[in-house]
Amino acid sequence: MGSPLELALKLGYILVCGALGALCGVAIADLLGLAGVPAAIAAVFTGMVVATLAFALGIALARKAGWLA
Repeated sequence: MGSPLELALKLGYILVCGALGALCGVAIADLLGLAGVPAAIAAVFTGMVVATLAFALGIALARKAGWLA
């Protein structure tokens, strides 16, 4: 499972990437002028894609820097 520091870093990455994804999702829905259910669907889809990509990039960079095994 890893050290407590690795676990804390990964939890931090999840929180930061989730927040980034949520902000991007809401911004895209707002830019498209959507409201209600279509806005929620667009925000969720965009948010999940952004959060996943940000998390993968963050983990790759942390491993390259030697912060994670």
